[in-house]
Amino acid sequence: MPHSRYLFIVNPVAASGAAATRFEALASQRATLDHDVAFTEAPGHATEIAAHAHGYDVVVAFGGDGTTAEIVNGLMQIADEERPVLALLPCGSGNDSCRMAGVPLTIDAAFEVLRTGTPRSFDLGLCNDTYFVNSFSTGVDAQVVTRTHELKEATGHTGFALYGRALIDVILRNMKATIIEVTRKGSDDRSDVDGAATRHDVLLCTVTNGQTYGSGFRINPSARPDDGTLTMSHIAWIPRWRVLSLLPALMRATHPRVKHYRVDEVIACTVTNVTDEPLVAQCDGEIVRERTFAISVRPQALRILV
Repeated sequence: MPHSRYLFIVNPVAASGAAATRFEALASQRATLDHDVAFTEAPGHATEIAAHAHGYDVVVAFGGDGTTAEIVNGLMQIADEERPVLALLPCGSGNDSCRMAGVPLTIDAAFEVLRTGTPRSFDLGLCNDTYFVNSFSTGVDAQVVTRTHELKEATGHTGFALYGRALIDVILRNMKATIIEVTRKGSDDRSDVDGAATRHDVLLCTVTNGQTYGSGFRINPSARPDDGTLTMSHIAWIPRWRVLSLLPALMRATHPRVKHYRVDEVIACTVTNVTDEPLVAQCDGEIVRERTFAISVRPQALRILV
């Protein structure tokens, strides 16, 4: 976007602490842009910075999906007509927000989008009072995200291999069913989604804007991030040995043909624990705990440079 003013919001501890060095390596490229830089100092700081990004044309997220989600929650506090465009530079473990928007997964290629890209409008999800860019989920995958954070701290690894190891660890050690009550509200032309509450013993339950989560797992291949709906799916509880046999289908995105998989396009839904205990869930890779999650779509709410 020529003649634009940019604000780079940088999470220096992303990529297991390598983000600061990677950002400095972009110094010569950044010098060609009219820009300011703000480094985050603690969880939630990116939201505070982005909420005060008045006067900028583009806010650039340099970090992972969690950093991007924080920035979006700040941008959504700015009036529609004044809200900057979001740009993404991938520097995290998953980078599924980049996949959702079609942004290149290498920093140099993504940087070119800052110069030549076009703003495109995308939907957002709202979970209770927090926006998410790409995904919400509970069940075994939330257990996997928890284990991923533990392994990341211990090993410094990132990406698909990190998620894969965490997944195998959870399956082999402490996988358990999640029992939830679900309601779904479809758009006007989806009369098969009627808002009735149903109870499910699930392996996992997801609500996504994009097709992937967990660093590229195409959990909801039918999802479209700009169609005014979210894609809600669940996989019914199956024994541990069946999960291992399901993994190849998940990796090849052929699991929609598996009878245990249900998917709906929704404009709103709720996911509630059948007990009084909080559910462990993840929103854009960050762990959250509530008994009930009320989720809805905000159509075309955010412009991203693509």
